[in-house]
Order: sequence, then structure tokens, then C-alpha cells
Amino acid sequence: MDVLAGFLILLITAKILGELVAYAGYPSLIGEVIAGILLGPSVFNLVAITPIIQFCSTLGVILLLFITGVEINQKIFRSVWGRMIVTGLAAAVIPFVIGYALGTFFALPPGESTFIAIVFMLTSIGVSAQTLIEERQLNTDIGMTIVGGAVVCAICGIIIFAILSSVKNEGSLLGQYTLFLPLIIAVFFILVIATIGKRLFRFIYDRTQAVHNHTLTYTVVFLIACISAYFSQSLGLTVVVGAFFAGITLNTRIHEDHEIHDSLHNMAFGILITLFFANVGLLMNIPYSDLFAPITLIVIVVAILAKVIGGFLGSYPFFKNRAHSFIVGIGMIPRGDLTLALAQSAIVAGIISQQIYTATVLLVLVTVLLTPLFLKIGLTHLKNDTTSPDVTGTG
Repeated sequence: MDVLAGFLILLITAKILGELVAYAGYPSLIGEVIAGILLGPSVFNLVAITPIIQFCSTLGVILLLFITGVEINQKIFRSVWGRMIVTGLAAAVIPFVIGYALGTFFALPPGESTFIAIVFMLTSIGVSAQTLIEERQLNTDIGMTIVGGAVVCAICGIIIFAILSSVKNEGSLLGQYTLFLPLIIAVFFILVIATIGKRLFRFIYDRTQAVHNHTLTYTVVFLIACISAYFSQSLGLTVVVGAFFAGITLNTRIHEDHEIHDSLHNMAFGILITLFFANVGLLMNIPYSDLFAPITLIVIVVAILAKVIGGFLGSYPFFKNRAHSFIVGIGMIPRGDLTLALAQSAIVAGIISQQIYTATVLLVLVTVLLTPLFLKIGLTHLKNDTTSPDVTGTG
């Protein structure tokens, strides 16, 4: 099929199914992912993943995380940072231990067991973030805890995977700074973007605003998001980390200019984010013979339960409410593009087998489709509960 025709068919189908799902009262990303599955190799095999679709998908996830950072209320974010870190660490460490134990139970090699543990550790920031934005629950204690915890999980997973890859290549930790280098890089990047980056981005934005040219300002904002994402990816942290923190640095500035704010939302949610979730569906190509393999089903079920347990235990000391903590646990469930990227790298490097790769891809599919449903149901229940003051904010 012609490249442009495939692009148009994917966008149109994803948009239609997304709107239908949204009209039914559920997050639109479910319909967008289903569109990719239907058009991709899993079902009709009508649309192939092209460099154009992949590039637009990357821009989509950059803008999704950038907008998530922009939409975060700074005061609430600062007030719950301790909760976010504790919840994120619990939602990372507990699933990691459970995942490694599961790999050991199946007598898998240490490298493959470690990869399963990393997959259990990860959380897709974008999936939960979009659901929270659509439900206008991002700027609540629960919303902040989910997003902040997801960022912590993503960074932890990236660091451990970098260590695993280095050990695979070098054969040993000895004589190398393998253990500490990824952690140092992550901390260094976040500190730089929170200090120097914040001042620089705001200076550039203010100077551009002084020209009174909204087209130029919009371009500058877009470039700041992409440049920050590029440097983040270059350091091995993926684009989501850089885009998210860049959005936080320009939070108040963009909110003061409704035209820029609305333009970002229209471009992102109108086209690019739709393509990102549709591309997640396109990436699904699972052999039917592997769909019901015992290890596949066990990995999916245990991975979901491990995240709910980790998120619940990490947030419960702060909420003291089982319902609130359970919703946080649900928000930590999804795996997404980062998980798929690491799985692709792992199978190419010979770290994992085809069977574990298949289980990982199916885990992404199941959690991307189910988490928004469960999260919406849980948030709706809490909003209808007059004793739940933690869900009164807006996205």
C-alpha cells in the first residue's frame, strides 16, 4: 500500500474508533489501539509501520508527556513529591522482586529473569496520564501520585535495563562503572533540567513572547519539548523523561497564554497522540500458537497483580484509604512503548527468548486496553463518593 494511503487510513480509522469509544464514555486511546491492531499484522495486515508513522508516533508521545507536565499543578506536585517517590519505588521494587522470582520459578537464565523483573517494574506514563487528563483528575492527590510514581518506575526500569545490557556486553560489573553510571546520568539530567533548563527555557519563551508572534512562540515551545526529549533519549533515558520535565518547566508560562495552550492540545490530541496509540496496536504481531501458552498467561496475570500490590502498599501510608490506594495501584498497571522498545532491544541482543518477547508484547496489549477502563470506573466511583476529597481537582 502507498505510504500516504496507509498513513491516512490509520489516522482516519483510529480517529473514528477513538471518538466512538469516547462517545461511549471510555478513554479514546482504547479505540485508537484497537484500530492499530485491526489494520496491522495481527488481523487484516493493511497498514505497515513506516518511518513516517513511527516518527509521528514519537512526536505524539513527546507531546503527550510534555502536555502532562504542562497540565500539572505545581503547588500540588511539590506538596506530594515525597508520596510520589515512595509510591514509585514501591511500585518498582515489589514488582521487580516478584518478576525475578517468577523467572527463577520457571528456571530461566538470570538475564531473562532480570528482564522479566524489569518489565514488571515499568509503568507507561502516557496511558494513565491521558486517562487522568480526559477524566479531569490529573491535578488531584491520586492523579499526581500515579504520574509521579510512573515516572519513578520508568527511570528505575531504564537504569536497571542499562545495567543488564552492559553486563551482557561486558560480561562483568567489575572494572566498569556499569552499576552507577545510569543512575548518575538520570539524576544529573533531572537536576540540570530542573535548574539550568528551567531558567533557559523560560528565558527563551519570554523573549519569544515579547515579539507578539504566536506562530513563532508555538514553534519554540514545540522545539523545546523535542530538544529536551532528544537529549534525554541520547543519555539513554528515552524521550518521555525529557518531555515530561520540560513541560513542568514551562507549566505556568503556557497556561498564561490560552492560544498556545489550546494549539498544543489540538495538534497533540487531534493527530499525533492518536497516531502514537494506533502505532502501539500496529506493533502487535503475536503468533496465535503463543497466545495461550501457560507462561504467557502467568506472566500477564502476575505482572498486573504485582503492580496493583506495589502501588497499593506504596501509597497506603499516605492515603490511609484502601479505595484510593487501590486506584493508585490500577494506575500503575499499564506498560507501553518503552516496554516494547526494551523488549525489542533485548531479543536482538539475545537476552530473552521469543516466548518471553511474546509474553511481553501481550502484556502491553492487555494492560493498555484494560487499565483505562478500570481506572475510569475507579475514578468515577470515587467522584461519586462524597467522602473522597482527593478526587476534586481538575486536569
